Amino acid sequence: LLNLLSDWTGLSVAPIATITSRAYNSDDDYIYANDNNIQMYIQPEALVTVFLVASSIGTALEPWILGRLGLRRTVVFGAFSNMLGNLVKSGGLPPFFVIPSLMRGIYGTCALYLGFFLVGFAQPLFQCTPALLSASWFPEEERTLATSIALNANQLGVGLAFVVGALYVQSP
Repeated sequence: LLNLLSDWTGLSVAPIATITSRAYNSDDDYIYANDNNIQMYIQPEALVTVFLVASSIGTALEPWILGRLGLRRTVVFGAFSNMLGNLVKSGGLPPFFVIPSLMRGIYGTCALYLGFFLVGFAQPLFQCTPALLSASWFPEEERTLATSIALNANQLGVGLAFVVGALYVQSP
């Protein structure tokens, strides 16, 4: 489930890049006409790039974190970072808990990039561990199936990001 949610979240703006740019008044025509107003400049391609760079950093640090925290705490830390990244980039948990400053202006822009970074950093903490998880939690005859389900959930998340985003978001 974590693998699915991580890629779904990280690539959520990819299929709706033009709509995302227009929603944040960041399409090229607007930027060139209002060059001095950079408070809400959001590039969907940059958000995905931040996600992928953070994932690379997380991948490099994952063996060290795993050695320090152990398997269970590493996965829980990754899940918490994933949740925190989603909360930050959405401005809280509407309608129950909202942080208005994270939804507007330069703070909203920074929060969105920080949220994508946290989700990307968290991804390797549970994406690189399925073989260890299956070896620890499943009998030998079920390990291959458990590992393949965990790894393929990642690809399902990519697919859902493109299908759900394109189906549900039609206008800014």
